[in-house]
Amino acid sequence: MTHQPRRKLPAALLLLAAGIVNAQSFSVGPVTANRGESASGTLEIPERDDPGTEIPVTVVHGSEPGPVLALIAGTHGYEYAPIVALQRVRAAIDASAIRGTVILVHVANPASFFGRTIYYNPVDGMNLNRAFPGDPEGSHSQRVAHALTTQVIEQADFLVDLHAGDGNEALRPYIYMPELGDAELDAGTRRLALAFGLRTARLDRRPLGGYGRAGRLEPADRAGHDGRRNRRQR
Repeated sequence: MTHQPRRKLPAALLLLAAGIVNAQSFSVGPVTANRGESASGTLEIPERDDPGTEIPVTVVHGSEPGPVLALIAGTHGYEYAPIVALQRVRAAIDASAIRGTVILVHVANPASFFGRTIYYNPVDGMNLNRAFPGDPEGSHSQRVAHALTTQVIEQADFLVDLHAGDGNEALRPYIYMPELGDAELDAGTRRLALAFGLRTARLDRRPLGGYGRAGRLEPADRAGHDGRRNRRQR
């Protein structure tokens, strides 16, 4: 097998300067990485009245303490570009060379990915991006959303929700950035958004209610879902 040399990571992955994780190991569900190592596996979503699923994740636990960055792809399973991007990130990132922890959720919605369905999960007809924070006793999408909320989002200092044009769409590359009125938090979010180097950024100042807007991957309030001051962009 030929191993490609590691490439320089995007600037956005270097903007880790918030909370500090000191633990010698870091876990996302059953996937545990020791300090300076990476580990891959799956989050198991149990079967209820409809089928369960397995969500592929990678944990990259840096050699030095630092904050936690979560990257989520495949919330809409027919949006392939972010899914491919995280495969490349996994190949490029070296746990022994970074500070902090990176969580890669490679395909958040496997049922949509394998079913090649746009927008909706074919199991329960729901849009996963409207199902957060989820319900462990709910339908397929609600259980997936709950697992991502509790195992990924609540552990993250930074969250990047990666989307692209769906199977029937073509989109100009852009960054979506919610602004919440907290000067420090909004400044950090803006730095993270600008680090991607895209020409177009959408700034959203609409008030949030409940868990984001219509169950999307956004913070419930200025403290985030679990009290962390998460910086989130879509």
